[in-house]
Amino acid sequence: MIDRLQILWLIGRMNYLLSGLLDREQAEKGPLRLSFVPCDLVRVIRNVISMAPPDSINRIELKGLRKLELKADERRLHQIFYNLMENALKYAPSDQNIPINIYRQGDWAVVEINDRGKALSQEEIAKLFQAFYRTEEAQKSGIPSTGLGLFILKRWWKLTAVG
Repeated sequence: MIDRLQILWLIGRMNYLLSGLLDREQAEKGPLRLSFVPCDLVRVIRNVISMAPPDSINRIELKGLRKLELKADERRLHQIFYNLMENALKYAPSDQNIPINIYRQGDWAVVEINDRGKALSQEEIAKLFQAFYRTEEAQKSGIPSTGLGLFILKRWWKLTAVG
């Protein structure tokens, strides 16, 4: 039986997917509208973590800075890190934690997400951000995926990082 937390998570997940598809459609018609405002990157990532599936949230370890102010499109950052967290939870061994480390390196904000999953080949890495691409192992795993997440993420990241 599905409990209330799982239902809320599923609703959030569907909203995320629909937003991504609508944004992809908009990106193909013209530039996405971005809203660069001051925001706390650590708060954004904490919000993303709070949206993890209820049975997985305890696997995520947030490390590093407690606050990191920057100017960015907060909605896009949320979508980017949600996708990365979701992939880490999907493909990491279920008995391992996923550390997320946030720090500053010069003028750059750095977020490291380590899923400790199987390493990818150079050929797989080269294709990873193509639309609909999934590694052969991911296809065989039975883990559901559209193969669009990292493709959309790369577009958002380029737009967000430029501002």
